[in-house]
Amino acid sequence: MEFAPLVAAAALVLKVLDFVKALKNQDSNAIVTQLGVWIAGVGVIFLLGSTDFASGVEVAGYTLDSLNAWSLVFLGLTVGSTGSLIFDFKKSFDNTDSSRQEPLLPPPLPPRAP
Repeated sequence: MEFAPLVAAAALVLKVLDFVKALKNQDSNAIVTQLGVWIAGVGVIFLLGSTDFASGVEVAGYTLDSLNAWSLVFLGLTVGSTGSLIFDFKKSFDNTDSSRQEPLLPPPLPPRAP
């Protein structure tokens, strides 16, 4: 097996762990954001695999149009996870917060006084 699929799998593992942490901490913005990234990644890979030039896109020695559905799902999840890790890495070096983005969900309302 080539090194690239193992790196992609490692990115997926790291983002799954982040997702589990977000679930545990009930961080709805992180949960929705990561689910959105994964859904978009899988959707884009399926769309790319359905194009006329999918036969020219090669992943680990296979053309995109020859991969089965599970391989496309895995590829989409790892593409999304790798993108999330790159964003996290970039964010860790941006101490001025110049690349700050608004959350997908609004902040939770403060609890009402009894």
